[in-house]
Amino acid sequence: MMQSQNNLHRQVCRGVLALALSCVYGSGVASASDLNTKAEEIASLRAEVARLSEQVSTREEAHRMRLRSLETQRADLELQIRRVEAQQSALAEALSELEETTVAPVDDAAVTAEILKIAPKLRTTITDGLPFRTQERLDDFDALIAKIEAGELQSGQAAARVWAWVEDERRLGRENGVDRQTITLKGQEVMVEVARLGMVALYYRSPTGEIGRATRGADGWTWNTIADRNGRSQVNELFNALTRGVRTGWFELPTAWMEPS
Repeated sequence: MMQSQNNLHRQVCRGVLALALSCVYGSGVASASDLNTKAEEIASLRAEVARLSEQVSTREEAHRMRLRSLETQRADLELQIRRVEAQQSALAEALSELEETTVAPVDDAAVTAEILKIAPKLRTTITDGLPFRTQERLDDFDALIAKIEAGELQSGQAAARVWAWVEDERRLGRENGVDRQTITLKGQEVMVEVARLGMVALYYRSPTGEIGRATRGADGWTWNTIADRNGRSQVNELFNALTRGVRTGWFELPTAWMEPS
């Protein structure tokens, strides 16, 4: 009987020991699994932080590039505006001289001589200005001056005609619009649409969808293609807006910092 009780006691002890060991080892396994899970979460978070950091750096660089391009655009437009202001000033000066000539009590010959004196200055505002229908405007002006030189117009008529011409030129500097003109692209004369912003900027769109702008360099004006997709989209939006009759608004447009194709 006593031996039987001892055996039972030993069996109970073994069972308790086995249960205790099971709990200990089971707890160890659970703890290792939790650690692995936490480690994976931390690694994932670190990867996400690295990705977000790279994304932030990329956006910061894009922002800096955008600011630089906008600054270049502003400088380019300011230069063009100064040129236009100089041309407008020359036209205003010519108007003032015409007004003094027509008001002052002088003879017809003196009025005609004064008009012919300021004619070269007026012609320069076309040749140096934005290449918008330049040849047509020169032809019209030269034809007018030729009539005055030939005596086909009386002094009063000549002054009125030149005055009207100056006002038309000044109006070009105040208005935006879409027109058509012939330009030279890759050595060929092509009829294109042009979007004119006063006499500050001039963009073109060819029948084949080529888009570009007039750029002034050391050798004069050239027509440069805009290859950048974003720049092309911006110019297309400008054409669409002006075609719909929108004459004022805020537009982001490419300028000389863009490389021609």
